[in-house]
Amino acid sequence: MFETETDMLFHVIGEKNEFDIDPKSSGKCVFCGVHDGRINKKHVFSEGFTNWDRAKNLSGTHVCISCSNVLTHRPLRISSWVCDKDGIKFMKREGIAEQLFAPHKPPFIFYVTTSFKKIGQCKVRFSYDPENFYVQFEETQVEVDLKKIAPLWEILKKFYSIPKDEETKAQPKSFFTKEEIETGEYMPYRIVEYGLDEWKEKEIIVQEYRHSGILALLLYILNRENLGFEKKVVKEEKKGKTDGKKREPKQQKQPARKSVQSDLFSMEVD
Repeated sequence: MFETETDMLFHVIGEKNEFDIDPKSSGKCVFCGVHDGRINKKHVFSEGFTNWDRAKNLSGTHVCISCSNVLTHRPLRISSWVCDKDGIKFMKREGIAEQLFAPHKPPFIFYVTTSFKKIGQCKVRFSYDPENFYVQFEETQVEVDLKKIAPLWEILKKFYSIPKDEETKAQPKSFFTKEEIETGEYMPYRIVEYGLDEWKEKEIIVQEYRHSGILALLLYILNRENLGFEKKVVKEEKKGKTDGKKREPKQQKQPARKSVQSDLFSMEVD
């Protein structure tokens, strides 16, 4: 139905910008290399445009109508979105995970941005399998195999979830931070609270994906949730709070005894 990704995006967003259209064709579009170029490229690409590696016809001088409208459409640059022939959904970070695991009608395009300033619409790729598809994550094209990453996703959700005793706090903390999960440099006390044996079992799976595009994507869209899990070890109450049990007074430390050698050297000599 659509020859290029920009064709489908143009079909959805419509003609939003006005350009001086050349009545005659000026060769194939400098970007898609498929349709007739009708708009001078200087009106579409600024001097700071850096994604010429995506252009299919570098010798071209003009841009087709669909590419010119899509590439200059600001909402596509400053948002994350998923698009199919029936429409486009713009997503805030908190809602990306829901859309990632939702069914989509092929062909579709999925884009996630963290900078909100890249021209992601010039990098995206069609996906035809709702279970195994591509997400353009800023500059990185990530393959998402939902069945394969399902166990990893469940681990990440629990790792980043809020323990039950933290749920009522104004600023609750998760079992682990995203940085700890990303780097593998976990705080030892957090591991103990999570449960050493269970952490070891789950970390084996996480480390298989460490430094990969899919882990970076999942960590970015991961939301902190109350999943009802309790800490395996609860820290003692702070001083001044008691649990009702009588505690024995702490014995004062005895001063360190001098060594025999120091005693000998301190003796007076007649």
